[in-house]
Amino acid sequence: MALARPRLKWAIPKTRLFLILDGVKDPGNLGTLVRSAAAAGCGGVLLVNGCTDPWAPKAVRSSMGATLRVPIKSIPDWASAL
Repeated sequence: MALARPRLKWAIPKTRLFLILDGVKDPGNLGTLVRSAAAAGCGGVLLVNGCTDPWAPKAVRSSMGATLRVPIKSIPDWASAL
């Protein structure tokens, strides 16, 4: 028996609310912030300036699965965010 994986859309939704994180080094804090962004209805999370890996086990664990629901993108600098 094969299970079909759901197709996830990673396109940015039509919301104006985004969370921009700059220099977050602790994976636990990053996961908690992603979880809060999902609860607030953010359309995505932008990671600027050397943030920790959002897919690190501690980040995923502390996000309680929000990393799978909220689009996350790493960008090199603030100019790319605007």
